[in-house]
Amino acid sequence: GYNVDTLTVQNVGSYNGGFLSKYDSIGNPLWYFSIPSPGNGHVGVQEISIDQSENVFAGVRFVDNTDFDPSPTNTALLNTYFFGTQHFALAKYSAQGTYEWAFYMEGLYLWDIHNSSSGDVYVCGDIKSDTVDFDPDPIGTFPVLSLIHI
Repeated sequence: GYNVDTLTVQNVGSYNGGFLSKYDSIGNPLWYFSIPSPGNGHVGVQEISIDQSENVFAGVRFVDNTDFDPSPTNTALLNTYFFGTQHFALAKYSAQGTYEWAFYMEGLYLWDIHNSSSGDVYVCGDIKSDTVDFDPDPIGTFPVLSLIHI
């Protein structure tokens, strides 16, 4: 994490970025950082969940390429192929606010995140496309099938 007295958000575009922060039990900031918006993009943290080790899982809405690593020396850029289109990412940060991983899910709108006692992560939301990519592997997507209930 990044412990500074003032957080300066580095947004290049016309919209603001998202942020994550952690406070102790009496309200003192332990760490905080921004997820900046590049160009004319937009970033917003929609949902968070905390596991038993206090790792933070964040559901992030973003448009265009976005750097999810708050470190000033590293970059974790999620490249999207459809600029101007809203995407959702799942990102993991340690209990100290250090970036661990992130991937985006094309064609989905994320609503909620939960963690199980065994360490699994559950994500739910809406399908917003005819093709959805649930797998962070860059190869392949899964067609959405309509289900008819009788």
